[in-house]
Amino acid sequence: MYTGKVLESYVDLVCQKTGATRVNIVAHSMGGLVTSAYLMQASNVKVSSVVTLGSPFLGSDMATELLYEKDFTHIVKNNVLPILGYGKQARSDASSMKETLINAATNAMYDIAVTTPSIYSLIQQNSQSLFADNETVAATGGFNTSKKLLEAYKSAFSKVEHYNIIGVSADVIKFDLTGDGYTKAYVDGDGTVSKDSACAGGLFESNLTELNLSHVNLVKDIESINIVKGLLYYIYVDTCMKI
Repeated sequence: MYTGKVLESYVDLVCQKTGATRVNIVAHSMGGLVTSAYLMQASNVKVSSVVTLGSPFLGSDMATELLYEKDFTHIVKNNVLPILGYGKQARSDASSMKETLINAATNAMYDIAVTTPSIYSLIQQNSQSLFADNETVAATGGFNTSKKLLEAYKSAFSKVEHYNIIGVSADVIKFDLTGDGYTKAYVDGDGTVSKDSACAGGLFESNLTELNLSHVNLVKDIESINIVKGLLYYIYVDTCMKI
């Protein structure tokens, strides 16, 4: 993965600038996948510990919903419209202009998303057959379909001390394929990433912290921030004691 190589270069630069031999990484969401790629690829891992927050190690069917159903409406309503003033207070042009903005923004987001290779790596394995004939998938490098993904994670994270922080505040959509069609169910998660994906199917549960927070608030809420600070302090003290 290209981003893994970029992270490797950055870690090398930090070590060079600071004189440190190893660093600690705090990674949110896809940052955990970038870190995973680094740990898998680097010949000389210069990382002592990794703290991940809501990382979709097994993907997220929100990506399936966005790409297969082209449903960006809820993202537009929750994130784009408030910026434009369509929040709790009504506007005089709400009835006509609002719908126009929703349609325009939804179409624009889809056009951008389908050309972004990383979003396809988030399609969970149970949903990938929905895209079997999608030319865009082939053009962007395809899915993350490695049958040895969990083994690769286990090997990669055995090189570091890993602390996993996940959100369990909201259900997450999951596609279940049934014959020629599919149904959608809801499972525990942070509203974006399921608990199962964030724990890599149970692989990353030894140093697990569950918080009643959403995906975004994992890096905004003071409780989560304080936990990360505490972990970094613990890591620092533990490192000093070993010297």
